[in-house]
Amino acid sequence: MVNDFIKGAASSLKCLGYPIYIEETPMNFERPCFTLRAEEVKTEPYLSGFFKETVTIGAELYMSESGTEGCESGRNYRLGETEAQIYELLRFIKAGDRQYCARSISSQRKSQVTSGNTPSNVEGLGGILFVKAEYGRFVKKIEAAEGGGVMEELYDNYYL
Repeated sequence: MVNDFIKGAASSLKCLGYPIYIEETPMNFERPCFTLRAEEVKTEPYLSGFFKETVTIGAELYMSESGTEGCESGRNYRLGETEAQIYELLRFIKAGDRQYCARSISSQRKSQVTSGNTPSNVEGLGGILFVKAEYGRFVKKIEAAEGGGVMEELYDNYYL
């Protein structure tokens, strides 16, 4: 289930043309690029044998350190343009054979600018944009013939 959501997010972000890494960013990676990972997965029981599954996907965009186009006074304004695009791309994703709408999307900007060993709060040329998108669905436990249970997706298009 979680891999379907990560693949769906990767498929949506692919149109930006940046490399996409899953779970880990390799050493000496080239910027700009994305790293996608599952931040949180929750399952909550509901009445009548239903479960609410919530998956939070984290996408980190590492912007280019070189080049100053769009930058004034050490600020990277390309993050703002790209942030809106990422919101739109992650609003609806296809996971498996279904389409899901994000319950919430939030972002945070970080910096790669350091002084000594302490990261700076200045948004510099090596800026990082961290976006979290939360998706949910209802599933129902259906008893198998042998007595074991299996989780099966509810076939109504019900977005949380």
